[in-house]
Amino acid sequence: IVETQSLRGTQLVNITTDTTFAAANAILAGVSGDMLEINLELSRGLANEAGISVLRSPGAEEETVIYYKNSSKEYFVNRTKSSLNPDVEKWYQGGVADIGTENTKLHLFIDRSMVESYLNSLKGLTTRAYPTRSDAKGLQLFANSDSNTVVVKSLQIWQMNSAYPTVNPTGVNVSP
Repeated sequence: IVETQSLRGTQLVNITTDTTFAAANAILAGVSGDMLEINLELSRGLANEAGISVLRSPGAEEETVIYYKNSSKEYFVNRTKSSLNPDVEKWYQGGVADIGTENTKLHLFIDRSMVESYLNSLKGLTTRAYPTRSDAKGLQLFANSDSNTVVVKSLQIWQMNSAYPTVNPTGVNVSP
C-alpha cells in the first residue's frame, strides 16, 4: 500500500533469511513501539498456533496476540490480556481463513490503540487494544507449542510516522 509506505520511519528489524524462533525473539526483545508496521512470514513447523504478540508488557501482563490456528483453519486476535482495565472488553476476534500449507504471512499496523492485521492477503482484522501500562510496547513471537520447529522466513518492522504534519500556528496573539 503506497500510502502507508510513505509513513514508514526508521526500519527497526530486517530479517530476510531463515531464522529460529528463539533468535528472532532475541532480536525482538530490543524493539518496542506503539506505532509500527510489521511484515512477518512464519513456517509454522509443528506448532498449531503461531503469530505475534504486540503491545506487550515485559511480563505479558498486557498483550494482544495475533495468530493463525492451523487445526481449525482460523485467524484470531486474542484480546483477553489487552488491558488491565476491568472496564475494557476482552475477547477473541476472528474467523475461518484457510491458508492450506502456505506459510503464515502477517501484515500488521499498530497505531497506538488500533491493531490492524492481514493474513496472507486473505483476511483482515481490525481491533482496539487499550493497555494501561506505559511499558506495554513490546513484541514477541507466539507459538502455543513446538516453538523450536517454527522458522521465521522474514520479518521487517518499521516505526510509523504520523499521517498528520506538524502545524505551527502563525499570526496568533494570545493575551490576557
